[in-house]
Amino acid sequence: MRSARTATVAEPLLGAPQAVRDLAWLLGSRAPFPFSPQLPRERLLSPGWQDALFALSRNPAPLEAWLAARPGRRLGHYAEALFGFWCAHAPDVELVAHGLAVRDSAAHTVGEFDFLLRLSGEPWHVELACKFYLEVEPGRLLGPAPNDSWALKSAKLLRQLALSRHPAARALLPDGFAGCQAAAWLAGWRFVPAARWQPAHADGWFAAIGEPWPALAGADGWLHLAHACWLSPACAAATEPVSETALRTRLAAITRPQLVAQLREADGVWLECARGFVLPAGWLALAAREGDG
Repeated sequence: MRSARTATVAEPLLGAPQAVRDLAWLLGSRAPFPFSPQLPRERLLSPGWQDALFALSRNPAPLEAWLAARPGRRLGHYAEALFGFWCAHAPDVELVAHGLAVRDSAAHTVGEFDFLLRLSGEPWHVELACKFYLEVEPGRLLGPAPNDSWALKSAKLLRQLALSRHPAARALLPDGFAGCQAAAWLAGWRFVPAARWQPAHADGWFAAIGEPWPALAGADGWLHLAHACWLSPACAAATEPVSETALRTRLAAITRPQLVAQLREADGVWLECARGFVLPAGWLALAAREGDG
């Protein structure tokens, strides 16, 4: 049983293509980190929005074509492409601009608008944040990449959300967007130490490579999740999962955090029931010193 926050419309779409499941997760999962202001979900998700996802699962060609035209190696760029597809196709949503950079008179970048939208005709500036954080201490959240923390990210979000009021932005903004309403759309996963992880209360766990990993009864398969597969819960063919012992051996020499999923078999398909970050020895102490810098 996973956290109720991560039980989303993505679950009935487990047989759908990866991109459709990722889009469903991005739209349907709740914000894992406290922040204000956040875009009211009903402004972007009109009644029946799940039906549009089921239609995509039957015919994913429009989404696949959209993504193919916007390739990117970073997971954040992939999430932005998914979000942009929804904004370009959802009813009562008009995608006016995406990734609009603002530069001052010296050509220095002041900031960038993730998305400029008209929601039922109203101008909005929306920043997307799709993040993965380890709660190394209560309230202290560090990312798996160096120099990443929720303290830094949330401060940057607040600066970005004020961008439409910056003098350098005025000449770039479409009519009506100067000083417009602004909010964030948050998605992600929160991970707690394995020793205190409970699936009903936290998204995932983290542990050093030599420490015990939590194990759920009846879930006998493990999967090393490639970076491109971090968003929605994993769905794997029967031949893909391995044992915990085999996965530990494969990850013995890691130099950066790796995401793994524990899987349970159902009707010949392996479905994710828990996930966690496996950390190199000594990584946590180093990250704690650098993460807020």
